[in-house]
Amino acid sequence: MSKTLTNGILYSFVPKVVGKLLSPATAHYLLVVGILVRRDLKIKYRGSLLGYAWSMLNPLLFMLILTMVFSHLVRGIEHYHLYVLSSMLLWTMGNAAINLGTQSIANNALILRKIKMPVWVFPFVPLGSSFQNLLLALFPYLLIHIGTGLTFKAELFAAPLILCSFCIFVGGISLTLSSMNVIGYRDWET
Repeated sequence: MSKTLTNGILYSFVPKVVGKLLSPATAHYLLVVGILVRRDLKIKYRGSLLGYAWSMLNPLLFMLILTMVFSHLVRGIEHYHLYVLSSMLLWTMGNAAINLGTQSIANNALILRKIKMPVWVFPFVPLGSSFQNLLLALFPYLLIHIGTGLTFKAELFAAPLILCSFCIFVGGISLTLSSMNVIGYRDWET
């Protein structure tokens, strides 16, 4: 299938399917968020040698460092490295989404002036990019989980619900801080 044909199917399929759950306009703007997320990821990884692999390796390196440093302090916790990695994955995702989302409305002010579009679209673009990086980083987590000999329990089926709740929470914080950033509270800009 050609890229144009795939995009055409995507553009006609997503609003119809999601439009049954949400309003058709919201489904359309969610598609715009998806397009902007893809653009954001292309810009982020353009010209890099490691590219998407760095999204998987970075949390592993942090896990190794934190495990080596703190494993002497927390000797009684079994599989401490998995706790460190899972918390690092969620922290990295939330931190990136909130930091980039806070400035997203102000950074895209020219687009908002030229195109009639809801403001909530822009804080959700960094959230989508961060979520995709989280999904990429879950592959090494699952490999380490399997490599340590642990089995998957029934609680694993709650993970999508927990991730969805976490994304809604982070999106709400990002939207709140980005709107406050627009009206003049710029104390948290990095």
